[in-house]
Amino acid sequence: MTAEVAVLNKTGVAIAADSAVTTGFPGKEKIFTTANKIFTLSKFQPVGVMINGHVEHLGMPWEVIIKDFRHGLGSQQFDDLREYVDLFLKAITEKRFLSRDGQIVSVLVNTLSTMGELENRLAGESMPWRSADIKKTLEKMLEDANEREFIPGFESISDRKFTTEYGAIIDDVSTNEEHTDKKIPAVCKVLFRRVVLAAMSRQMASQFSTGLVITGYGTENLVPKLYEISIDGAFLDQVRLFDVGNLDVAKDGAAIAPFAQDDIVNSFLNGIDRKFEIFNAGFFAHSIELIADEILHSHTNLSKDERLVATQLVRKKIGEAFADIREESDAFSQQEFRQPVLDVLRTAPKEVLAELAESLVSITSLRQRVSGDLETVGGPVDVALISKGEGFIWIKRKHYFDTELNPHYTTNYFRKV
Repeated sequence: MTAEVAVLNKTGVAIAADSAVTTGFPGKEKIFTTANKIFTLSKFQPVGVMINGHVEHLGMPWEVIIKDFRHGLGSQQFDDLREYVDLFLKAITEKRFLSRDGQIVSVLVNTLSTMGELENRLAGESMPWRSADIKKTLEKMLEDANEREFIPGFESISDRKFTTEYGAIIDDVSTNEEHTDKKIPAVCKVLFRRVVLAAMSRQMASQFSTGLVITGYGTENLVPKLYEISIDGAFLDQVRLFDVGNLDVAKDGAAIAPFAQDDIVNSFLNGIDRKFEIFNAGFFAHSIELIADEILHSHTNLSKDERLVATQLVRKKIGEAFADIREESDAFSQQEFRQPVLDVLRTAPKEVLAELAESLVSITSLRQRVSGDLETVGGPVDVALISKGEGFIWIKRKHYFDTELNPHYTTNYFRKV
């Protein structure tokens, strides 16, 4: 996991990221705290990029890909930030990155993810591992997946083409005891493959997805912009990538955007932890239902059928009431906690943006350090500030070498090829 934050106003954008990266498998994780997650996308223009999630793209480290793109970009400049984004996304779809082995791994990961989701749903409903229940659950999973938007360019991929290329691999993973404790029954194999295809064709991230945050300016942008992209492997020579969101402070004036592990930052901004809020809402709703049931059973003369109807009406009204409460709570949180911070940030100097971005990442790291959780956020915090006038400026940056002992590094960095 990673903690990253972007803080924007009309004078610039500050980005901060921790240095922890987790490798290995569950139960055998290894955490390194020297990872680089912030890079310049151009040596000459005010454009930066942060990565979170998986550190490789089809087996190639993102750091290598970004620096290769930057070398090829040279001193080129574009009117709008989106043009840099589109050019970079085009670059990562080049054939040299689309290894067959990397694509097979993408299918394997999504197959195992689908198996895990199937097992969790059956367990959650206390359903046994039998064909009828598996079929019913897979049909619901397919229905849920089909409600998500297609990844652009994946709309026309047929079951037949997908099965021809990867069907044997999926069948092996879903029935081989080396990969899973459960086996997909023969009568459910076709449906299972359709669910895997649906998940991979739609905007659904897997555990190996990478979040890409590109921010800064084009030559015609007076204020900074930010784009968040999800990149998640590939299959049939097509990269799974789609827009997650974007920010433009031209209208709102300021924004704070956390990425990856965002719970601590959101608690700071909203005035309450979201998990605690959900717990409270569920606890109070359940308590009210119990009270209502007791009143209906012990203090009324209603018949059994009348009590059943009354109970259903009460539960419906409770649901509607808590939906209203949630809406009012969100409005209160926005007005009393988030908005005052944004109001100050609209006119805050650039150094305050950098200080806030760094502090929000640091407090997330500190929270993990003093808890019993695995410290997946930690290490030095890198901080950069991008503005229209000064360009990309490092506020804090770690190096694996001493720059004073390597003066040629700075010289070579800006050498034009």
